[in-house]
Amino acid sequence: MDLLIVEDDPIIRDGMSEYLSEWGYHVIEARDGREALSLFNKDIKVVLLDIQLPFMNGLDVLKEIRKESNIPVLMLTAFNNEEYKIEAFTQLRSEERRVGKECRSR
Repeated sequence: MDLLIVEDDPIIRDGMSEYLSEWGYHVIEARDGREALSLFNKDIKVVLLDIQLPFMNGLDVLKEIRKESNIPVLMLTAFNNEEYKIEAFTQLRSEERRVGKECRSR
């Protein structure tokens, strides 16, 4: 199974990649949001996505992925601020509902 890991910290990215590879997953690695979108393809079945990324944050990457796919995306964050996390995911969720309505009306 192809997994996309999107993480700017090389130690974390390499650790996740090595661990998942040992379990037989084919891991594709991206260092930032732009690289993640350029590597994303129909063969990828799961995305592990950091929120704080260079060039394009993880929430924006997820919005772009959702335009093409409804695959599982696990969001990773080092934020300790619960209010920020709730606000970010609430905004994202309302955006997904809006996009979902547009897709159904076509």
